[in-house]
Amino acid sequence: MSILARRTPLQDLVTLRNEQNRSRDRDSLPAYRDPSTVLPIDMYQTDEAYLIVASVPGVADDDIEIRVANDELTLEIKCEVSEESEERHYLYRERRFGRRMRTIALPKGVDPDQVEAEFKLGLLTCIVPKPQEIKPIRVNVK
Repeated sequence: MSILARRTPLQDLVTLRNEQNRSRDRDSLPAYRDPSTVLPIDMYQTDEAYLIVASVPGVADDDIEIRVANDELTLEIKCEVSEESEERHYLYRERRFGRRMRTIALPKGVDPDQVEAEFKLGLLTCIVPKPQEIKPIRVNVK
């Protein structure tokens, strides 16, 4: 005996919207951008600055390059595979090696000389001060 399920037009619309969202998410990354080469980040803002945080465990500070040009911040890391790891017979190999990078668009007017970076315990934090015209102004209510 088969069971019939009643469908409503609303369910069909929700299903269609979900499929469109998944398709758009897949298409939003350019085809040349391999997810294993993209440096994952967290980005948030305060009243004074934008903060970009990247988790880069096992990377030496000499292998981190930060560039600010044309209203873009580019983070690039290099994590090399040691020679002895080639001789190992891995059961799992999930850590990523090689170059990873991320470019973030910045608002117009960011002073590249004011950008700061901190590297501590495997976390790279870039502090990008907001331009004066972007900083929020608090208005007192009378």
